[in-house]
Amino acid sequence: MKYTECKAKDKKYIIGNYPRYPLMIKSGHGCTVKDDTGKEYLDFLSGIGVSVLGHQHKNIIKAITTQTGKILHTSNLYYSQPMVDFAEMLVHNAFSSKVFFCNSGAEANEAAIKLARLVGLQYGKTKNKIITIKNSFHGRTLGALAATGQKKFHAGYAPLPGGFIAVTANDTKALKKAIDKDTCAVLFECIQGEAGVYPLSKDFVKTIYTASRKNDAIMIIDEVQTGFGRTGKLFAYQHFGIKPDIMTLSKGIAGGLPMGAMLARPHLAKLFEPDKYNALTGSPATAHASTFGGNPVCAAAALAVLKQLTVKGYLNKITYLGRYMKDRLSRLSKKIKSVITDVRGMGFMIALDISLDAPSVRNTVQKKGLLINSIGTHTLRMLPPLIAGKKDIDKAISILDEALGDVKILTRGR
Repeated sequence: MKYTECKAKDKKYIIGNYPRYPLMIKSGHGCTVKDDTGKEYLDFLSGIGVSVLGHQHKNIIKAITTQTGKILHTSNLYYSQPMVDFAEMLVHNAFSSKVFFCNSGAEANEAAIKLARLVGLQYGKTKNKIITIKNSFHGRTLGALAATGQKKFHAGYAPLPGGFIAVTANDTKALKKAIDKDTCAVLFECIQGEAGVYPLSKDFVKTIYTASRKNDAIMIIDEVQTGFGRTGKLFAYQHFGIKPDIMTLSKGIAGGLPMGAMLARPHLAKLFEPDKYNALTGSPATAHASTFGGNPVCAAAALAVLKQLTVKGYLNKITYLGRYMKDRLSRLSKKIKSVITDVRGMGFMIALDISLDAPSVRNTVQKKGLLINSIGTHTLRMLPPLIAGKKDIDKAISILDEALGDVKILTRGR
């Protein structure tokens, strides 16, 4: 099938909620993908941070192939070795916790929100307020959407679930004022990815920690985009000298397959168990569940990803290469002054603000063989696969340099 035919069928049969980029991807290998004509592109978006080990990584393919030869699905009514093997390794590389598996980041955050409300209920019926951060993004289901601190995503869906208050990032005074005895949790991303890759300050995160402890509230860290090596450590919270009470994961967790997870400290996780939930609420219902959560094929893939990322020294190169990429971009900003106005990020999670129209630049670099994405009108984001090397970075910067020049000339022509 060719691009034009695929585009026509997409328009006819699929709800047009996504404004798709003008490209049909047919295959991929390593850091590159190919379109329907065979043209190759350097993929520095990696499925919005999902394909952390690139495309067709041999260990992931082997794990998936082996598992599909056994069984595809069991449901959570039965024990599953791939699920428990992955859970064991995940916990051992995170913090003292137990895991709930699901299908996406939004679903992981929904689980975290529900558990946080149960935690608050132990103290009284009014302890149900959840503090979030302005410009955050936690997903598109109603609960996760209510927690998202961007009103543009709320439009049309009123009334959203209540009990969420968003404070300005890095405003410690506003944070301290918002957290009180009725706060059950603070939900935040260490780096706000969908807002344009904005890291929180260490002082602000430390204030979240101290204020939460003071008010018997829990810390929920959303690592959906930042987790699984993206920032140069397995989890972004490890840069901040704290440990969460609850952590949510998705995107890169299974290297390309749909999977999510919520990790919670054991004493909190117990509230999802039937006897504890029933005693607390008086309800005989199951506290939370997921039909596909912990699917054996996804779990096998996730275990392969985690084994690779935890090879001694593997993530050190992400820290080094991330700094190298930021340095190259900073040098580029000096070369073309007034075009690149800011470069920020951590590891392989990089954004740059530009004075030009970001979607136009994104489309131009795509035509030249590089995939990145734009956020709003003046921000470009790069999320390379963690297997990218110096040569890949140099190529990406070279294409970006050329594209920025082309768009600048076209803009002048208007």
